[in-house]
Amino acid sequence: MLFHQKEGFPSDHTKAMKKVIIPAKKGVLNLQFDQLPSGAYAISVMHDENRNQKLDANWMGIPKEGYGFSGNKVGLMGPPSFADASLSIQRQEERVTILMRY
Repeated sequence: MLFHQKEGFPSDHTKAMKKVIIPAKKGVLNLQFDQLPSGAYAISVMHDENRNQKLDANWMGIPKEGYGFSGNKVGLMGPPSFADASLSIQRQEERVTILMRY
């Protein structure tokens, strides 16, 4: 999910500027967002292994499925804030690498 504002980040897909679902595979996946205006954006990614459209967690709130955020940020006790994970996009072509955590 691509967010252009802090509201909804990182998990409310109804507040995301763009939401894309692609099949998972081992290795590198590439995704392209076209025609983004300059500004701050944050990306959240999850590997929804059981396809229930949410990031499953154990009883302590620790994710049981893969996840990642732009800037490869992590929060102390939960996900990073929009400000921590945001990237400033100024050019037409900007490459972002997000490492998945399992």
